Amino acid sequence: MPLDLASLRRLAEQATPGPWRSDCILPPEHATRLHTVRSDDDPPTRIIAENCYERDGVFIAACSPTTILALLNVIERQRAALTIIHYSLPTESVLRSMAQRALSEDETP
Repeated sequence: MPLDLASLRRLAEQATPGPWRSDCILPPEHATRLHTVRSDDDPPTRIIAENCYERDGVFIAACSPTTILALLNVIERQRAALTIIHYSLPTESVLRSMAQRALSEDETP
């Protein structure tokens, strides 16, 4: 299934703004240390995810809407640059065919 970058952008724009942080919700003596992911905005702090393992909570916090929007902006700039390269090279150019392939590849996760 190809990535739908426009839908991903809409979802990120509608989500609770970042940055987000992951906090342990149980004291260190507990065997299972569950985390909660919270927004860092002014009170009230919103809970984004609860009862996560530490590795998942840290990952979720790193993927805040702010981060996702920044990544989407990088992708758009790189695609724009590839488009310019593609149309500025001769039709038979190996680089042009490489740019075309990069622009048309199916981004399957």
